[in-house]
Amino acid sequence: MRNWRHDISKRLRAAGHAVDIDIVEELAHHAATEYEAARAEGLATDAATERIDALIAAWVADGGRLRHRRRLPVTLSETSPATGSASGGVLRDVRYALRLARRKPGPALVAALTMALGVGATTVLFSVTWGVLMRPLPWLDADRLIRLAETRQGATRQMPHVMTNGTYLAWQDSPSTISGLAAYRSRTVTSTGAGEPQRVQITMTTASLFPLMQAVPHALFGKADEASGKVVV
Repeated sequence: MRNWRHDISKRLRAAGHAVDIDIVEELAHHAATEYEAARAEGLATDAATERIDALIAAWVADGGRLRHRRRLPVTLSETSPATGSASGGVLRDVRYALRLARRKPGPALVAALTMALGVGATTVLFSVTWGVLMRPLPWLDADRLIRLAETRQGATRQMPHVMTNGTYLAWQDSPSTISGLAAYRSRTVTSTGAGEPQRVQITMTTASLFPLMQAVPHALFGKADEASGKVVV
């Protein structure tokens, strides 16, 4: 394929016009695209070259306005379906972006880094929002689960997420719109036996917790196992 950039620059200089690198780049790219379209239509190499030569001649004739960097309503030959497709337009845009990045790498690098930081920050923000606020609990009917706490009037110190045993038993025995009620408490204990003692985190629950969560562990304990001093293994 001919070097359209060289031909266009040579013709513009021969006609006494100042050569603008950006304009020559754009015209050379368009000439190459039109040449490929002519070949795709079935034209021979010489015929396709003659078409592009006539197109370049029209551009050179309008060189006075090109010198002032004005875009011209140049009459172009009809574009073939292959080059007029959406994929062809995307490919031309990509080529144009690469040419600009090659000529001015500094601003292109700053723009790419800015976009990367923006996309990264958006991804992190969405991940945190999803994990903290939007992700449902890993239980069946999770939208029906609520946490209850007791607030005492006149208390000088608030204890969030706390309920006394008496209140729990009273709520459990009273008719209400709650279909199930369970209690739990987490604490740290020292595990002794074989080896060195270790501090472990445990959670003490009532027997109703697993049916309420619709979870089926390996072994369940019943209400009778809630008695004081009862050891469940």
